[in-house]
Amino acid sequence: MNQQTDLQSPINHKRNLFFGFGIFVLSLLSLFLYFYVTPFGVGLTNDSAAYLGGARSLLSGFGYARIGGDGLPRLITHFPPMYSMVIAATAFLEKTDVFRAAWGINLCCYTINLVLFILLLKQMTRNEWAALLAGICYLSCGPVLQAHVYGLSEALFLTFFLSTLLLLMPRLKSGSTNRFWLFIGFWTGILTLIRYIGAATLLTVWIAALCSVPAIKKKIQASISILIGFFLPVSLWLIRNGIAGENAVNRALSWHWPANNKIQEGLSNLAGFFLPEFGGFVDKYLPFWGVVLGIVLTALLFKTILSCFQSLSEKKETISGIDVIALQVVVYFFSVIFVVTSIDGSTLFDNRIFLPFYLCLSALIIYSASRLFSKKLRGRLAGAFFILIFSALLLEDESDLWRTFHQDGQGFASQSWQESETRNAARVLPEKATLFSNRQTFLWLINDQPSYILPPMFNAANQKERESFEAEKDWMQQEILDRDAYAVVFNYQEMMNDTGDREWLELLLKELPVYGTYADGIIFGIP
Repeated sequence: MNQQTDLQSPINHKRNLFFGFGIFVLSLLSLFLYFYVTPFGVGLTNDSAAYLGGARSLLSGFGYARIGGDGLPRLITHFPPMYSMVIAATAFLEKTDVFRAAWGINLCCYTINLVLFILLLKQMTRNEWAALLAGICYLSCGPVLQAHVYGLSEALFLTFFLSTLLLLMPRLKSGSTNRFWLFIGFWTGILTLIRYIGAATLLTVWIAALCSVPAIKKKIQASISILIGFFLPVSLWLIRNGIAGENAVNRALSWHWPANNKIQEGLSNLAGFFLPEFGGFVDKYLPFWGVVLGIVLTALLFKTILSCFQSLSEKKETISGIDVIALQVVVYFFSVIFVVTSIDGSTLFDNRIFLPFYLCLSALIIYSASRLFSKKLRGRLAGAFFILIFSALLLEDESDLWRTFHQDGQGFASQSWQESETRNAARVLPEKATLFSNRQTFLWLINDQPSYILPPMFNAANQKERESFEAEKDWMQQEILDRDAYAVVFNYQEMMNDTGDREWLELLLKELPVYGTYADGIIFGIP
C-alpha cells in the first residue's frame, strides 16, 4: 500500500502542476481578451445609471440614492446596493472615478469567474482535462463576455453565484455543521443584495441542506441557520427601505402573462446560445426548439425531484453535486418565469437574465461529455472533441462581439452617444432649469444633469395604464410654458416612426415650442 501511494504521489503532483499551469494560461488569456474588448471602458445602459450613479452618490455623501429632477437625492430601492457599494469602495481606495472602478471590478470578476467555473467542473468531473476544457468553453461564451463588459451587476453576481455552488458541493457528502449553513446563508444573502434573483439560489441551498443533512432535528437546525445567515445582511436592506417609506424591495405581486413576441425572443435567445445561428437554423425551427427545451427541463425536474425524495427517504445517502447543479437549473429557470409573470413584466428573456442558467446547463453538458473520458486514449479524445465542438458553437457568436466591442464603446459609452448633438445642447441649458427626458439616466450619469423622466403612459412592470399620466403631463407642459423647464428627447425622429411612441409623444409635447432640433433629437422649451 505504501509503495502504491509513493508511486501515485509524484503523478498527482505533476497533474496538479499541469492543472495550475493550465488555469494560469487561461487566466492570462482572459485578461488579454478583456483588455482587447474594452478599450473604451465599460458599456453603459439605463441600469448602469442606477449602479454607477448610486456609487457616485455614496461617494458624495448622499447615500445610495439617485438625484431627482429637482436636484434632491431619492433613495434607490429598485436596485439592490452591493454592486454600487463595491464600486464606491474601489473608487475611494484607488482614487479614481466610478467608471474606471467598475471596469476594474468587472475585469477581476471575468478572470475570477473563469477560475471558479474551472474549479466547479473539477469538482463535478474529477478530471483536470475536462475542467480546463470547461475554461475554454467559458472564454468562448459571448453572453458571459458581454455581461462583464457592461457596467452592470451580473459580473459580481456570477462571482458569488459560482462560489456558492463551489462551497456547497464538497459539503454534501462530508457533512456540515450549523456554522457552515449559517455562513452559506450569509453568502447567499450577499448574492441577493447584488441581484434579487439570488433568492433562487437560497432555495437551492435550502433544498440541498434538507437532502444532505441526516435526522429531522438537524435538518431543522440547518434550515434555521441558513435563514438567519441570509437575513443578517438582507434584513438591513429591508429595514432601510421600510424606514424610507417604500415597499421593502420596490416590487409588488401582479399577474401579467408576457407578450408572445417576448416569449419568442426568449426561446430564440435560449436556443441561440447552444445552437449555430447561421442560415436561420434557430428561428426557422423555433417551435421545435421550444419542445426540446421543455423536454430537457422536464427531465431535469424529474431527476431532481427523484433524487430529493430518495435522499429524504434515506434510499440514497445524499444528493450529489450533479443533482445540485441540475436543481439550480430548474429552480433558476422557474424563478425567472415567476418574476416575469408575477412581479416585474419589464424583465426581458434576454441572455443577461439567463446567464446563470446557461452556465449551469453548460456545466451539465460538459460533465456528460467528461463521462466519455477514460484511461483509453480513444475515450479521452472523444470527450475532448465533444467539449471543443460545444466551445466552437459558442465561439461563433462571441467572435462577432470581439470586433464590435473593440471598435466602439457600448451603450452610452459609444461614440454616437458621447458626441450626441442633443447631449451637447442639453449641457448649455440654464443650470436652474428643470429637465425632462426620455433618457434621464443618460443625462444624470454622463452629463451630471438630474432630470425627470418623460411621463410614461404605462407601468413598465405590469403594462397597465398609469392613472397619474394626465396630471404629470399637464404639470410638465405648464413648467415648460412658464420657462422653467425643457424636454430633452433623444432619437425623436426615430420614435416618431413608431406608432406607439408617436401617439405618446404627440400627447406629451403637442403645442409646445421647439427650443432646438438636432441630428439625433429635439429639445422643447422657450429660449
